[in-house]
Amino acid sequence: MKTTESEQWYEQLKHFSEDRAVQDTQRREAKIRLAYLDIALPHRVSKKVPEIFKMEVPLMDKDLVL
Repeated sequence: MKTTESEQWYEQLKHFSEDRAVQDTQRREAKIRLAYLDIALPHRVSKKVPEIFKMEVPLMDKDLVL
């Protein structure tokens, strides 16, 4: 488990998702992947999983599965 490296990549993805120069579809995909990482990364285990789903599920397509 490489926590420091994981966090570096997470932060890069977060900056990408906030970049207004990025296409909407790519920004949306990045936000979905961030939500997945918030749940899946062992060092980011959160008691806020239901809150994450409430915020991020509207971004997802009906056929998208985490």
